[in-house]
Amino acid sequence: MTITGTVYKDYALGVRIDDETSYATGGVESDADSLGKVTSINATWTDNTGRHLGIGEGRNETSHTYGGVDITGTVEWIMLSDIDDGPGGSISFMKYVIGKAQGSGSTAAPYELVECDAVDYSTMFSFALWAQNEAGTTDDVDKYEGCVGTSLTLSFAVDDVLKASMDFVAQKVTCATSITTAYVTLTPNPWVFQQGTFKWGQTPTAVEGVVSGTITVNNSPLIYRSFGSRLIEKPELGRRLYDFTLTTKMTSVIATAIRDDLLGQANSFIAGIDPCVREADNEIALEFAEGAASGDKKMTIELDDCSITSMSKPIPVGQGIVEVTFSGIAKSSKLDGSDYVFARYETLT
Repeated sequence: MTITGTVYKDYALGVRIDDETSYATGGVESDADSLGKVTSINATWTDNTGRHLGIGEGRNETSHTYGGVDITGTVEWIMLSDIDDGPGGSISFMKYVIGKAQGSGSTAAPYELVECDAVDYSTMFSFALWAQNEAGTTDDVDKYEGCVGTSLTLSFAVDDVLKASMDFVAQKVTCATSITTAYVTLTPNPWVFQQGTFKWGQTPTAVEGVVSGTITVNNSPLIYRSFGSRLIEKPELGRRLYDFTLTTKMTSVIATAIRDDLLGQANSFIAGIDPCVREADNEIALEFAEGAASGDKKMTIELDDCSITSMSKPIPVGQGIVEVTFSGIAKSSKLDGSDYVFARYETLT
């Protein structure tokens, strides 16, 4: 059968975002900023349909009713070395999970993403998202309103760029066939692995032989509906959870440092009687920098009060260099004055 309609292609797709001034008001399309190098956007729209059958009506269902509407999605993108204090930009997009954006991006006043506890429209915002396929004669635009970031994962690895993935929940989606504002490609460079340093410890120092890792924050959102509407109310943020993984080459230094942090003492697991509470005074600093000259960009992700919770050290024959993977948790991002700062980035002067 011959296809007669417009066929949409992934290379014609663009993702744009804008702050909302109140929940599910949609933002302003003309003010929306391009997100950057998006590698994937995947959304699921669900009508939780009621399926009904009465006694004596036979085996087949006799009615289907409209139920609650659930809209969830995931955006994956490559982190760019942009300095942007607006809603757009690959770095500042993380604020929809973390909280408040502050600063100007200079060395004296770095741009910071600071932990917040609620989407309150004074410090933390929901957002609108346009996934637009510019097909020419008949465009395809999905506009998501009432979007709240639910979790964020940063991934780094040798021979790769720094990547990010955000899960979100939306209240509603509207489809259109006309784009009023075209997607604009962002030009900053990606953060690449040779620009990166992973630091660990009470006074964080660079870890040797890093292969890959992840840092994840989960807002554990509370999603609910009220009588009289199929659509969700503004999600409330629940327990904030930080998790991380790190894969390194197994060395004698790793054995007497990170491995012992898992054990709680040298060489064997601590009894855990007195104290029974872990000494969670280690920190993480994931740094990316173009250099140290004026005009170079620098970004740092920091977690505080970190604990190693598990390790895996497979040694199959023929592997060569032994690698070990650590998993861990953190209580918070890094406290700076009265703010818990997850991300800090700046243009050096």
